[in-house]
Amino acid sequence: MHRRTILGTALASAMFPFAASAVPARQAVTAGGMHFTWRHEQDRFIATLRAPTQGWLAAGFNERQQLKGTRFVIAHVSTGAAKAELHLAEVPTHRNIEDLGGQPDLQVHEHDYANGMSHLVFSLPANGDGPHSLALQPGAEFHLMLAWSHARDFDHHSAWRGHFDVIL
Repeated sequence: MHRRTILGTALASAMFPFAASAVPARQAVTAGGMHFTWRHEQDRFIATLRAPTQGWLAAGFNERQQLKGTRFVIAHVSTGAAKAELHLAEVPTHRNIEDLGGQPDLQVHEHDYANGMSHLVFSLPANGDGPHSLALQPGAEFHLMLAWSHARDFDHHSAWRGHFDVIL
């Protein structure tokens, strides 16, 4: 390591001892043309999702390594307005959480479609307490599902889907 790097790092640490802890940690998964990042802010789990599609894109969470029981955000944004819902995978179908008696606690913060990519920023309560809710707390272990489709119809199958073990 060069002397300047060591001195610069030492100086920055002395001047800004809390800088690293003041910035919320971000995690990310990139696969299948998708990019998913998340962070925790106050009592919300905030996620950014990008996919190479004009159709729907989705991010889901399950405590088990299986599709059944996955609670997922599914959305399409390519028409200018975002349509986003929280669903429960009942395999081979899925239903809107609100239709199952769950709370409409999904919030869309940003969305757009440009250069062949759909982009969605959403949040959910970090400590869900209603039917079919999740505790998306820092340090929680989940089986993450990412998927996208060429179609905007939420009942259409995915063109790509991947599963990843993550720690929030």
